[in-house]
Amino acid sequence: MLFNRSRVVTDSIDVGIRIWGPPGATIAVDAATGDLTAVGGTGWTVDMTTYNTFGLVVDYINSWASEGWKAKLIDVKRSDDSQNTLATRSATAIPATGLSLLKDTAVALNLGVCITNQDRDQDDVGVANIVTQIVSLNTYGSGTSIIYVYELNDGDPTASERILAQWAGGATTAEQTLPLYGTFDYLMAQGRRLLVQMVGSAACTGRLGVVGVSKPLGPILA
Repeated sequence: MLFNRSRVVTDSIDVGIRIWGPPGATIAVDAATGDLTAVGGTGWTVDMTTYNTFGLVVDYINSWASEGWKAKLIDVKRSDDSQNTLATRSATAIPATGLSLLKDTAVALNLGVCITNQDRDQDDVGVANIVTQIVSLNTYGSGTSIIYVYELNDGDPTASERILAQWAGGATTAEQTLPLYGTFDYLMAQGRRLLVQMVGSAACTGRLGVVGVSKPLGPILA
């Protein structure tokens, strides 16, 4: 069985991290600093100057797992800059299904879409994540952009971020559809998250669409 993960993101609606907390917990993102403040259990604050990558942020949140806190990376890499790159949010109750903290793409300078099976109690072990098509449009005034497809091993914080493919882009009013004919039929990561990012030299102002699936490991078309 195939699970469709098709998704389109535009300015500031892709997700940095998804967070779960103890019953009644809230989370806020400071407008000036981007720091996270949590209320629930002991309560804590993530200083984004110290925890300046998304990997460090989720590691810190997960260090409070005994109190019911949990966080996972979504449309970002561990090495992506976390300093003031989350969209401002007033104190918001965290539902049982988790709360998505969105990126401020005017600061992050990228749009991202991941293909993953991860949820609070799920991961990509035993799963094939597959990208079959990418559609991008970056309409900012000038500059360059690059489309990357990463294979990410979230189970090993020390693992390198493997680039499976990349294409040059730029400011344009025309959609770019990838993979290009004759390049490949799909890109796949076994047991690991796939992330497609459009990275610009200035704030990305277009959109990024990704068609993909997550399925149990086995024949691709089974």
